[in-house]
Amino acid sequence: MPGWAEKLSKMTQNAVTKSKYMAEITRINIEISNHESSLKQQISEIGQYVVDNGLLKDDANIQAKLERIAELQATIASSQATIEALRKANVCPNCGATLDLDVNFCPKCGASRSPAPIPGAQPQAVQKQTCPGCGTELENDETFCPNCGQRVK
Repeated sequence: MPGWAEKLSKMTQNAVTKSKYMAEITRINIEISNHESSLKQQISEIGQYVVDNGLLKDDANIQAKLERIAELQATIASSQATIEALRKANVCPNCGATLDLDVNFCPKCGASRSPAPIPGAQPQAVQKQTCPGCGTELENDETFCPNCGQRVK
């Protein structure tokens, strides 16, 4: 009957062998994952080539997918244009300060807002003082009234 030292030695050898197998399996899985990623990239590049060059248009499945791609591209372009318009609408054309959507004049430099405020926009700031010229509530750091353009500081 083997002693405890022999049993421990066999268990240790088994653990080492299993660890080697697990390390090899992990290495192969990583390799497979890398190959799958490369495969997906190649397929994507082929698809992009087909779309860019208008190939396989006579295939009904491809034609439907090309139409869906065109719809998605138009939606993306429209959304990007909306974002750009909103970004421009929130910037003073004179000093570049960020403007709330409901102001007519820049609270930093007093310049008239261009383009006009977006209709239906809600005021976003908490107001603490009022303009002596028109009574509009102001923030503490505003130098000019955003409604009438009067200097308040």
